[in-house]
Amino acid sequence: MRRPSQLLPLTLLMIWASSAHATCDAEIRLIMLVPSRPIEEIAALLEEATPAEPSAECRGTRTPLEVAAEHGRPDVVRLLLDHGAAIHRAPLWAASQHDDPALMRMLIDALPDAKRAAGLKDGLEGAASRGHHAVLSELLRLGADPSAPGTHGLEYAAARGDVEGVRMLIEAGFAPDDARAFRAALGVGDPVTVGRALAAGADPHSRDPRTGNELSRLAGTTGPQRADRDTEVARLLLARGVDPNVPHHGQLPVSLARERGADALAIHLESAGGREGSTLTHKLQRAGRAFRRAGYVLVLLVGGGH
Repeated sequence: MRRPSQLLPLTLLMIWASSAHATCDAEIRLIMLVPSRPIEEIAALLEEATPAEPSAECRGTRTPLEVAAEHGRPDVVRLLLDHGAAIHRAPLWAASQHDDPALMRMLIDALPDAKRAAGLKDGLEGAASRGHHAVLSELLRLGADPSAPGTHGLEYAAARGDVEGVRMLIEAGFAPDDARAFRAALGVGDPVTVGRALAAGADPHSRDPRTGNELSRLAGTTGPQRADRDTEVARLLLARGVDPNVPHHGQLPVSLARERGADALAIHLESAGGREGSTLTHKLQRAGRAFRRAGYVLVLLVGGGH
């Protein structure tokens, strides 16, 4: 059974097809063939003068090129490009669903020079958001700059917890002590990159009123799968004098580490003077949430669920 997320594009396509003008019949047929039909059928339709790049009148929610890229069909992508299909942003994002460097390179190489930098950015962000390292490596080889203004591939990789992706992007485009790169390395618990950054002069003492310092934020994002890496990162930060008793959203790092299943990190923080506990504000907030939940249950019981 198809998931709702898979049905939505097909539904949109069917709505568009049902409302298109009769003059768009060939374009509709082309986009329906692209996902799975033999390339010979697609080539035959293009040879009958069906445009590979639909006119504004016949363009639906997606172009044939985007659909071909999304379904990982490099042969169809090449055929459409040879017949004049234009590359917009969507095909590059669609292609990044596949860890296929050749497919991405084909699309990048087809871009006009004026759009190449933007295309590299879009492809990089798409690949980073999906953890596709082979495509990331190819895009970096082709000249993508992960540190360019407005490029968020590093943040996408960090949000995934993708240590290898973060390391690749930092090594390709950032100075070792760059604050943005340092924060991303801390965010995924990468002791190798954190160590290099500290050796190059990165400042580990930044503080935020809500999220605390770097040790606080580390404890706030840790987990059992990365506890060993985070323990090594904590060792590096503690050696630089970072305070292990600064709260993160009201909880001290030791408590956070234990709550998140990173016992090794909690033990290491305790050995460096870290304490368990939380601020009065955090305790009041937790008590308030518990009181509200109890109130909801009482209302349901008294009101019979109405």
